Amino acid sequence: TELDNARDAQVRLRRSQEKQAHIDQLHKLALCLGVDIISSAQRPSCTNVFAKNLQRQLDILEGESVNWRARAQEYGRTLAGSLQYCATRDEISELRESFKDIKKKFNNLKFNYT
Repeated sequence: TELDNARDAQVRLRRSQEKQAHIDQLHKLALCLGVDIISSAQRPSCTNVFAKNLQRQLDILEGESVNWRARAQEYGRTLAGSLQYCATRDEISELRESFKDIKKKFNNLKFNYT
């Protein structure tokens, strides 16, 4: 959906980028903790089934993370395009208003000289 103005697009883009950075941070933390747990679980006193199950869950998390990141990047590109569209539309509106003002001034000058 097209956003109403450049400010809305900018706010949504910033929020999307912040959310993506936060999720990336949580993803890295989950992977680090998972690796630490697997390393601890591979001691002789721990069951290997737990480590394999956790590794499987980390692999699933990695796959989901790749998919989510691709969707988030596409959403970011869409928002950036909306931001560009809104900014261009606003500039065109400003130019249109400026042109109307110049046209009025020109017509007034023309009227004064006749």
